[in-house]
Amino acid sequence: MSIAARIRGYIELLRLHNVFLSYIAVMIGLLATYNYLFNSKPLIANLGDLSKYALVLGLPVLFISAAGYVINDYFDIEIDKLNKPYRPLPSGRVSPSEAYRLSIALFIIGIALSAWIGIVVLLFTVANAILIYIYSYKLKKLGLIGNLVIALCSSNTILFGSLAFIESNNQSFTALLPSIPLAVIAFLLVLAREFVKGIEDYIGDKEHGVHTLAVIIGPRKSVFITLITISILISISWVPLILGASIFYLPLAIIVDILSIYSVITLINIRELEVIIRRASKSRRILKIAFAIGILAFIIGYIM
Repeated sequence: MSIAARIRGYIELLRLHNVFLSYIAVMIGLLATYNYLFNSKPLIANLGDLSKYALVLGLPVLFISAAGYVINDYFDIEIDKLNKPYRPLPSGRVSPSEAYRLSIALFIIGIALSAWIGIVVLLFTVANAILIYIYSYKLKKLGLIGNLVIALCSSNTILFGSLAFIESNNQSFTALLPSIPLAVIAFLLVLAREFVKGIEDYIGDKEHGVHTLAVIIGPRKSVFITLITISILISISWVPLILGASIFYLPLAIIVDILSIYSVITLINIRELEVIIRRASKSRRILKIAFAIGILAFIIGYIM
């Protein structure tokens, strides 16, 4: 095998596009806290310097996120041999032992970098690293618990950005306040997407004993739980406005709300299992778009 093929395999393992999204989440937390502390608008004038600052503070998240993707592929190698044989591990471009060592190295680097920022950030990073490892090793197969963990870890990147900025500048941890509703909104949106994905994968998950919400209570009942989750999200989507986000946040937030509720309403009152599974696939894609718009709403809300 050529060196170029091996290098491409390592790059694929790292999921750099998803790691970049983690950096964006760190930037969101930093922006919200910066605005709260210094009451400075428009932040767009400071965006260049802040983005560089966020990159430095966000390095632990970048390494931990990359480690998470690698360790997830390591534990999923047998499944990927059947479903995704082109992935780096099942295709043989990267050996399992190499992937495992790489993930551990990335975890260690991420944790070490967080120690440079401060003790609170270090503890927060260690806790999330442990959660990510346990998720890949065990919790992913437990379905519902795994859904909650992945939603928590995804939303925690926003809180990390806020915590890192606070601790590196010796500010009060009350400045974490504006990032909390942003993290909760992200948590609920990711959780709803995980629930819908559980409906989409219902047949396969049931056969393999994966205890997703859809498997536990059935696809139709899980639709209503997802609807409740989205309803809670919509009910708090205005909160960032009273904690420093500009009015420019609102139009995009409304679009997110509309897309989110639409994605679930289309699944209500469907009796045929095949139809609800097929529509769940479309709903998941809609929620993915809603999530992207939500990220944009958070950013615009704090730079304009």
